[in-house]
Amino acid sequence: MKRFENIILASDIDGTFLTSVQEGKQRNRAAIEYFKEQGGHFTFATGRNYRQILAAIPEAPELTNLPAVTCNGASLYDFQKQEEVLRYLMNVETVRELINWLAEQDPTVGVRGATEQNFLFTSLENPFIQRDFEALRSQQARVVPIEQWKDYSLYKLAVRANEDTLERLRPRMEEQFRGRLEITQSDPTLVDVQADGRTKAALLRELTQRSEISSPYLCVAGDYDNDLAMLRVADLACCPSNAQPCVKAICHRTVCHYREGAIADIIEYLDRCFKKGEEYDR
Repeated sequence: MKRFENIILASDIDGTFLTSVQEGKQRNRAAIEYFKEQGGHFTFATGRNYRQILAAIPEAPELTNLPAVTCNGASLYDFQKQEEVLRYLMNVETVRELINWLAEQDPTVGVRGATEQNFLFTSLENPFIQRDFEALRSQQARVVPIEQWKDYSLYKLAVRANEDTLERLRPRMEEQFRGRLEITQSDPTLVDVQADGRTKAALLRELTQRSEISSPYLCVAGDYDNDLAMLRVADLACCPSNAQPCVKAICHRTVCHYREGAIADIIEYLDRCFKKGEEYDR
């Protein structure tokens, strides 16, 4: 039996895995290859869709050996087969209601929608949305009237505004759409919205059940509010030192800053425990 063959390691991307520091990048990638050589199963669990993952991490198909949880749990994508395994779409009428409700609450708030092929925008007046549109222009970003959104399969929404505005609106949004939408935050200026019950945790649970791994042990790494659910269901919950206080509070282990190679730290810890014959410290 290889030392990691029952372990699934699922990592968030932004603020956890993705680093521009060359040393941290090399540490992560070398450690992941070692982890897989020793039987481990590595994947991502992220708010990005598969196209955004490939734009940021072109070698994702070589790094992962399990399907990736994308769009905060709305889609499961297999990079090896280049196909979507599962999808959970949003109700378009609920999306329309949310966008109209936000416009009534604060017309400065911007919204973008993620589909399989496109990023949709109702307008470009919000400065955060303007920047998003420019960044996503090469990935078929387009301005589409809300009346036409029914023609698209929607995975998730991103609600964009300044930090104070989102802090004020998010609790009201959660109350207004309780039981219909899943609402989490992945940045001070970005609130993610999916179909109710669609979280990284829910899709990781489905991924684990679909796998042929005997007695799977789930190790998860994340840093922000939208990672809380999956960290809570993990056998071993880890976070980088830059994680939010609420994330650190529920994690079993805090490792180095993400820029320094947080995933490598986690794998090295698992390896030390195996060599010493110790249980992973929870």
